[in-house]
Amino acid sequence: MPNTKENSREIAGVSVLVWIVLLAFLIRVIAVVVRHENLWIDTDAYLAIAQNLLDGNGFCSTPGQPTAFRPPLYPLLVSVSLYCGGHAAIGVVQIVLGTATVWLTWRIARCCQFSQQTSLLAAAIIAVDPLLVEYSTQAMTETLSTFLVTLLLLATLRSDHGARKGIVVGVVFGLAALCRPSIWAFGGLAAVGWLVVALANRSSHSGSDCGGRLFRGKTVFACAAAVAVTVSPWVIRNTLQFGRPVLMTTHGGYTLLLGNNETFFREVVSGERGTVWEGSSLKAWQAEKERQLLGIGIARDNELSRDAAFSGLAKQWIVEYPYRFLRTCMFRIQRFWACWPSVSV
Repeated sequence: MPNTKENSREIAGVSVLVWIVLLAFLIRVIAVVVRHENLWIDTDAYLAIAQNLLDGNGFCSTPGQPTAFRPPLYPLLVSVSLYCGGHAAIGVVQIVLGTATVWLTWRIARCCQFSQQTSLLAAAIIAVDPLLVEYSTQAMTETLSTFLVTLLLLATLRSDHGARKGIVVGVVFGLAALCRPSIWAFGGLAAVGWLVVALANRSSHSGSDCGGRLFRGKTVFACAAAVAVTVSPWVIRNTLQFGRPVLMTTHGGYTLLLGNNETFFREVVSGERGTVWEGSSLKAWQAEKERQLLGIGIARDNELSRDAAFSGLAKQWIVEYPYRFLRTCMFRIQRFWACWPSVSV
């Protein structure tokens, strides 16, 4: 009798999950249809890179100027979508990825042994999350990245160990890194965590424990090999193109400087002009930095030198103004944990 009740609850939970997934699908379909014009807006040059790939110009946003400013996976996906069905196909792909993320969230919750109700609640939150719904209408990496990170978490939660699991986790992590390189920070923390656990277990002399450690070791080494194989084409391409290996992108220096400079601190952190960086001020700052680089002989198409120069300017500001840097870090932490987005009025 208890088994019958348990099965009934499980079947009811699956039925609810189906409705949640359908809801997620319909919401994203409506959003993409209503805001389809967003799929033509090339905020981060992904569409330009994808079109140049289709035109045979290589990985570049401007023909004749190879770039590593953006990671490669999303432009590759967009180029395939454009080839298959134009901008509408991009929307279809992102609807599918966003809907799949809802199911993956439910699977993660179940793997963590949360209750059926809690797991369904987690899936429902992802289904109606306004940011995820909005980004499904835009030609940007958020939808693909969220899907890959969710898939990565599910892969790591699998109870089995060994080379097969390591390969799956490594490939998914590599793809996530080729979509959003910031995932490398998570990989570094995970590696440190594994080393700490491995060193802690060395004190055990149990034969079965030694076997378990070896099995987990195989998983980790297989994972590292899979990551290396997955990202190696990007690194090799950049080495051949720029004469120096680029693991992530040439965007890091600009990103570091964008959040660590005097104008940002004065107008946003100190709150002189509001809670966001005003568009006209940002453009003026960008133009000033372009003039500064040209003044020292760094051309716009010299990505490696630009990246190093931007990084150097950011580090110089951090060293000169450590207190302001700490305030800026606290500001970012507060923004990250805010319950609602800041709006400039």
